[in-house]
Amino acid sequence: MKIRLSLILVALLIGSSMFLSNPASGRTLPTFKDGADIKREHDAVNSLYARGVFSGYPVEYGQYEFRPMQAVTRAEAAKMITNILGWKRTETTEALQFTDVPKEKWYYEPIAILVEKGILSGYGNGEMKPEAELTRWQMAKILTLSFDYSLQSDVTLPFKDVSSDSEFAPFVKALYDRNITEGTKKGTFSPYQKVTRHQLVIFLYRAHQQEAGNDYNAGEIQNLVSELQTKINDKIQKGKAYKPDRIPYYTIRQYFLSENLITENAVDTFRHYYETSCTACDHILFDIPMEFDLYFDILEQSNERITVETVYPANELDDGQFEQYSFVYQEGNWALDVYKAWSFEKRPLNLTSKQAQVYLNKTLVQYFGEEVKSIKFLRSSTKELQDPNSQSFKKITYHVFEVTTDSETREIEMNAQNGYVSGL
Repeated sequence: MKIRLSLILVALLIGSSMFLSNPASGRTLPTFKDGADIKREHDAVNSLYARGVFSGYPVEYGQYEFRPMQAVTRAEAAKMITNILGWKRTETTEALQFTDVPKEKWYYEPIAILVEKGILSGYGNGEMKPEAELTRWQMAKILTLSFDYSLQSDVTLPFKDVSSDSEFAPFVKALYDRNITEGTKKGTFSPYQKVTRHQLVIFLYRAHQQEAGNDYNAGEIQNLVSELQTKINDKIQKGKAYKPDRIPYYTIRQYFLSENLITENAVDTFRHYYETSCTACDHILFDIPMEFDLYFDILEQSNERITVETVYPANELDDGQFEQYSFVYQEGNWALDVYKAWSFEKRPLNLTSKQAQVYLNKTLVQYFGEEVKSIKFLRSSTKELQDPNSQSFKKITYHVFEVTTDSETREIEMNAQNGYVSGL
């Protein structure tokens, strides 16, 4: 049985070989069935979806709903906040003691992160109440603490339902002063009203738009990579699938520039791919998201430019490659300025057994679909393989591991040059 640890477009089951895929791979922007209910800020919705901050609700094959008016729970808010800020649980994050937040739940990690940072706390009775719906004043407090806004002593506000001596006035003031909230209507903030998905997306978008690039952590930069990949890929896929003929690249180019997705410097980067790629298939330019856990390096970071390198490993359908992205900040947004790629033939990964094990520790659970008890390094071996193009032979190192799950123990091996993982 082959276990695929990279991203492909489809999941296939052929004989004894199983290909596992991530549904985000090669994704485009969704057309939500309830999109007409999104009255404003479509840019915020598209941006946060492309960054992986939230996902839609599947209602039928290929169809999703956003459910903009649905109230947000404490658990959902924790997940969206940790996603947009690129926060991940570390080895030092303390285990939670709340009776209603079991470790196997999807919200355990984001809640643990916010508790560790002093942003969330329980109710004093050993409960977190993750399914409780969040009010607007609670949202104001959580966002203020998450984005580390300073609190003012003068809390004069134009909202008649937020008195200056209320416990939540300083948090509402912090958001109001930064134009993150305008209230529900003139003179009203509605502090006890439930915050909706649409409202929280808008608040998070406005707040993060004010963050300086030099202050981004690795997770936030990875979100940026995924956002621009998704938006660029979305237009390319829809343009080349247009019938009877694909939309001229000139039109695509104008869209990219007008939406500030790319700079003039990157215009020709996509021309050849767009004009020659298959119109009858789902072949994509980017593998989305990249395998940041396998390799991610920040080469340059300032408020004006961010340059990073990352990879996606080889799989049954693709040889994989190194990729470099350089973004520039212009007109209030980040745009792709340089995109480069190298094959693993020209630039091998050369993974050590320790690097391979760290990567497997982070990714294997989602592919096995059950809890991984242990990953034990067994040995490294060298195989001599023939290059199908040059017919020459070359030596490739493989790292072999024993993986024990709830139901079985098996050996898997990882190609140190291109990251391909297979079962033995």
